[in-house]
Amino acid sequence: MVENLSKKENLIAIGLLILVTIITYTPLMNSFGYYLDDWYVVWAGRTHGPQLIAEFHQFDRPLMGLFYAFHYSILGDNPLAWQIYILILRLVSVLAFWGTLRLIWPNALISTTSAALLFAVYPGFLQLPNAGVKTNPLFTLMSATVSILFTVKAVVSKQVWKKIIFQSLSVLFAFTYLFYIEYMVGLEFIRWAFLWLVLQKGDAGRSFKYRVKKWTLYVLPTLMVLLAMIGWRLFFFESGRKSMRVGNIPGDLFRSPIRSFISLFIETARDFIETVFSAWFVPAYQLSVGASYRVWMISIALALAAVLLYWGYTLVTRKLSKETGKEDAPRNWVWVGFLGVLTALGPVILVGRQVYLDLVFNGFNKYTIHASVAVSLLIIGLLLALTRRTGLIAVVALLLGLSVHMHYLNGVRHQTSWQYQKDLWRQFTWRVPDLQDGTLVTAMLPGGKPFIESHEIWGPLNIIYRPDAEEIKISGQILNTQTLGWFQRQISDMDGTVRGVIPIDRDYGNALVVTIPNELSCLHVIDSNRLEDYKEPLLVQLMYESSNIDKIITDTDISYTLPVEIFGPEPEHTWCFYYQKMTLARQQGDWQAVADWADEASLLGFKPLNRSEWIPVFEAYANLGRYKEAKHIASIIRGDKDLQNILCKQMSETQEAPDYNLEYIYTTLCENQ
Repeated sequence: MVENLSKKENLIAIGLLILVTIITYTPLMNSFGYYLDDWYVVWAGRTHGPQLIAEFHQFDRPLMGLFYAFHYSILGDNPLAWQIYILILRLVSVLAFWGTLRLIWPNALISTTSAALLFAVYPGFLQLPNAGVKTNPLFTLMSATVSILFTVKAVVSKQVWKKIIFQSLSVLFAFTYLFYIEYMVGLEFIRWAFLWLVLQKGDAGRSFKYRVKKWTLYVLPTLMVLLAMIGWRLFFFESGRKSMRVGNIPGDLFRSPIRSFISLFIETARDFIETVFSAWFVPAYQLSVGASYRVWMISIALALAAVLLYWGYTLVTRKLSKETGKEDAPRNWVWVGFLGVLTALGPVILVGRQVYLDLVFNGFNKYTIHASVAVSLLIIGLLLALTRRTGLIAVVALLLGLSVHMHYLNGVRHQTSWQYQKDLWRQFTWRVPDLQDGTLVTAMLPGGKPFIESHEIWGPLNIIYRPDAEEIKISGQILNTQTLGWFQRQISDMDGTVRGVIPIDRDYGNALVVTIPNELSCLHVIDSNRLEDYKEPLLVQLMYESSNIDKIITDTDISYTLPVEIFGPEPEHTWCFYYQKMTLARQQGDWQAVADWADEASLLGFKPLNRSEWIPVFEAYANLGRYKEAKHIASIIRGDKDLQNILCKQMSETQEAPDYNLEYIYTTLCENQ
């Protein structure tokens, strides 16, 4: 009877883990795209094939490069394919972790499932929507959890042939994860601790010395893999990244031992607190700021759904858990979890990296993902020690709800970021028929939000405008306080490379600046002759004179469009489409075309939400003698006194030009200033 109930509980627990993982990570999955380092990988795959992806990673993580190239060869360029794959990796790691816990604590039904749930929804790691590049740590975590599961299975199996198979598989997956991403090496402690707990129970009547010998026998195969990885890293492989050069660590400790140990202690304590405790609350506040009521309602509904599923599971399981015996002592959960977090964070801290939960340092919360295995054990152990089962269920339900809420808000953040990127590049193609080779583009997203990496700019540009070129023909650079001076001084940097493989030349004298000032604006291609919108980001205002609009090729028979497999289908055309066509026609000096596009937009009921975008319409009507319409548009522009002031100041310094009615335009626009 108990055995049948146990099988049913296993199925219910597995179903719960799968459903909660799906609820947590899939609601917005189809609206995620590419971010940050995804772009140089996608560019490499499209232009050179998977072999360049592998080559990009030879200088820091060669095995990861080979697997990454293999993943790309199967998944291709569709962001949704990567999203589905990373979800599968997450599910496999969760189920493997749950299966291992059940082998160690077979009677602790609710506790083991609760720990696996916390591991599944752990909110310290918020990069699952960045599925392309974050496939790598998730693949590593999957390999590690599966390897540990097979190690424990080898111990509990009775048949020798099963022990051999499971031990062989554990070694294979251990080799994969240890040589894939080295900073997850701390997970080996979890393997050793789990082995000890299993042997402690299975050989309870045996001596301590006997258990140590048996433990050593089972640890030895994967320990050899670990030692091989460490030896390779220390003595044979010279990483191209200074932060990954393990050989630097002893020298730093010997040069200043007291300072190094104090620093290590402080950083370890800080990262421990952030990883174990702050992760469940700090991101919730950061993500909630500015979230709409609609987003809040959806996130709360999803959180309630996950909590109700968990609560229903505990109701069904409570009777069964009483029948199957007493749970294991909380101290085993606590010491494994506590030391597991320390050993997970230790290698990261030793090479000078830290955990940051701040969304500005989003890339640094990746160091918490493997530690989340131990975090879930520690939290459940503390709850078992400090509360009764009802208290454990209540706290886990609270953490579960908070996590689902956070992951949805994080999904909205990534959805918005991807939409911003798509809007920028789609409007860019409407506005820019082609670009001269050697152009250096810098771009800013709505609200003055800069890109973080330069390949977020040159990657899409070369995919769109130079799809068949194996070289980087159009370069890109982020705009910040450091690069501002480079643009202003128009320096030339011809020695750059992408991960030491592909050359990339940047000539800051060939810069083109584009920006979307805010969510109410269209893309603005900045002209060095005048700044039409005073709401442009401050950095753009400081360097707009460096923007060379002549780098745009306005007369071409080639039509460049965004790849559908990456950016999706062309949306319905609204005001911004017509605005881009108007500003392009204005650059070509074709005022009739500007007026035609404006008339068509007006007939369709489209108009700008940013008053500065009326300017090309006003100029076209004024230059074509349509004075009544021009006067009406001028009155709208004059409604923004700051905009009127900046335009009139610039026009007062402008010289007469053919086909440009400067006197009428200045008088009409500035008469009431």
